[in-house]
Amino acid sequence: MKPLLFVALFLSLAPTAQSQSARVQHSLKTDIESYDVRGRNTWFWKRKVSYGEFTTSKVRGGWRTHQEFPFFFTFHRIKQRFSYTQFGPNGMQAQYAGVYIHRQTDLPTIGRYFNIPIKYEQYLAGHVYVPNTEKAYEFVLNYPDINTRFTRTEGRIFDKDGFTIEIRGLQRMEGMNFNLPTNLGFEFLIDGQVVAAVDGMVHGRVHFARPLSDEHKTVLAAVMNGLLLHTR
Repeated sequence: MKPLLFVALFLSLAPTAQSQSARVQHSLKTDIESYDVRGRNTWFWKRKVSYGEFTTSKVRGGWRTHQEFPFFFTFHRIKQRFSYTQFGPNGMQAQYAGVYIHRQTDLPTIGRYFNIPIKYEQYLAGHVYVPNTEKAYEFVLNYPDINTRFTRTEGRIFDKDGFTIEIRGLQRMEGMNFNLPTNLGFEFLIDGQVVAAVDGMVHGRVHFARPLSDEHKTVLAAVMNGLLLHTR
């Protein structure tokens, strides 16, 4: 079940929760910049996602039943793919290409590029290239939707030099004291510290720690927008 459908069902069974604005519970509290997302739920052929100084080019791609899509390896049985240019502050750009994969992947060089083995049946994976700095980042997120001990959400954004941003699923709305078995949003961590979060509820909301560099904010925005489009 898609996360937002699960939440809609939950809210329909919990009238007291409906009187409050639905927000995902995250760990960023101070020294942050937060933005409401625009464009996530528009018609696909004119969809652009924007907030603050961040906006995408027109989003390309959508749902597919089967396609081969080569990165450093070859994916089969793709269910969804998106690509766009992410624009950020001070002229920063990031070129995003991501896919939602189901069941089968050919991995002849997996050990050279990934710190997380791709051994699961469902995951988001892709590539973000920053032309300003000529740096390339890869990302993998296992089980982006359902998050249980049997389908555990694990993910990372990383580059060839060893820089890593961990991704973890958020499973609670504000005011809840228990986890739902699905992801309502995601947090991003550098060296164990949460530096950004994306709230997948309603139209979406994003949060950045202010000390982040323009490059890292733009890369994170690109990946967060891919998650927002996937969970739309």
